[in-house]
Amino acid sequence: MENTNLGGGLPQQGPGFQGLPSALSKKWIFAVAAVVLIVLFVAVFSLSQRGSSSSTATNQNVPEPTSNFQATGPEPTFAPDVQKAVSEAQQAAVSYDEQQSAIREDYPWLRKLPLNGEKFFVFFDLDTGRFTGKLYPAAGDNPEQIKTDALRELRGKGVPIEKFQFDWTTTPQ
Repeated sequence: MENTNLGGGLPQQGPGFQGLPSALSKKWIFAVAAVVLIVLFVAVFSLSQRGSSSSTATNQNVPEPTSNFQATGPEPTFAPDVQKAVSEAQQAAVSYDEQQSAIREDYPWLRKLPLNGEKFFVFFDLDTGRFTGKLYPAAGDNPEQIKTDALRELRGKGVPIEKFQFDWTTTPQ
């Protein structure tokens, strides 16, 4: 259909939108679509609320299950060997906790180990109370300098290196 301009007014368009500019008709369509979507959203939301409130209402009418179990007679007793095993397990747990507490107190820096550098690896042996250091010098590296670097890093982690002995092994790369 062709647009005609009558006396300088707005152009004429298709049959349902005569006299409306093109931009206004597009906005009108979007507005109608938006209103329809909002109405649908509200309807779905209200139905879901009604559904959840009805399911809540039916759940409120259901009585809580009760236990009909009633203990009769004396408390159950464990066999002597089971009682002994439980007692030993409790003592072992207490002993382990005490040992771990003593280790954390004596060696507060232990969780910062092992120390792993590019050319060394240092760890602490709790059984011997000594450090073991492994050096990995490349050709031309000074193992004593690598040792010094490892000790400096240990000091930086709060390890009192003067109080401990070190076992060093050198493995060239």
